Amino acid sequence: MKLPFIIAAAVLLVTAAFMVCPQGVPDATDQLNDPIISFGVNDDTMGSVSVGSYENNTVTATATATTGHSFVGWYSGSELISESATATFSVDSAKVYTAMFEVTV
Repeated sequence: MKLPFIIAAAVLLVTAAFMVCPQGVPDATDQLNDPIISFGVNDDTMGSVSVGSYENNTVTATATATTGHSFVGWYSGSELISESATATFSVDSAKVYTAMFEVTV
């Protein structure tokens, strides 16, 4: 699978993000003591992310591509985590996951 320059630019292009904190809405204490996972997209015109509920130290997120685009995978930095649009993530440390989309040719 050939990935264009969007991997390197993913951090700059995240325009829609969700945060999951085990204690609910994070406050200053939560940010210091509990892992927070952020979900975003490389381009919100190409797709969106919905995040399910937090259960048993995991959370499920679903990426949905818009017309003319396709889901590539879930990334943490440049590391491919999953090629499945719906994936379950462990809430064991602070992480940022990006749903990567591309134009369908």
